[in-house]
Amino acid sequence: MFIVHHAKRIYLSPLSEKLDISLENRGSSGVYALICKVNNKFYVGSSVYLANRLLDYMQPAYLAKKANRPILRAIVKYGLIHFTFIVLETCHITDTLQREQYWIDLLKPEYNLCKVAGSTLGVALSEETKAKLSVARKGKTHSLETHMLMSETRRGSNNPMFGKTISEEAKMKLSQALKGPNGPLSGVPRSPKTIKLM
Repeated sequence: MFIVHHAKRIYLSPLSEKLDISLENRGSSGVYALICKVNNKFYVGSSVYLANRLLDYMQPAYLAKKANRPILRAIVKYGLIHFTFIVLETCHITDTLQREQYWIDLLKPEYNLCKVAGSTLGVALSEETKAKLSVARKGKTHSLETHMLMSETRRGSNNPMFGKTISEEAKMKLSQALKGPNGPLSGVPRSPKTIKLM
């Protein structure tokens, strides 16, 4: 297959190569492809946290949350056993979208709804679809099992902050940004249970 000739790294059995995926792509940003072995269709994407993004595709919670995307529907339909993960290239964080666009233009992936990297341009949702999505998301909470799975995938070397330290200056800036009337939780009522836990 044409795309394989461009591969920097290939994972033929992603589920059994989770550790390799995590270690070999830790701290890297870049462009990747997911190939369905059943129909040879593929998807091209990019991430500034390459290891985490590739591992996301193995998480039921991630697949369920973004189930409207063709690549995720294909993973659910065929199973990850029928997919190959490919790292096309690693690059500087600021170049990821530009490089993703290059590969989308070159390879013309069938599973990409958007033909513009990092954009939803060209993906039209009807008012009916928007209303259905809104209703489906209202009041939804993750189960304890899903929370545990999400937590597991962000621990240790899979955490984007693994091995990094935040300067005191950065901590102060974060603290200031979250305080006062402009903070993200300003005006959000807390239940007595939450207040007690705090």
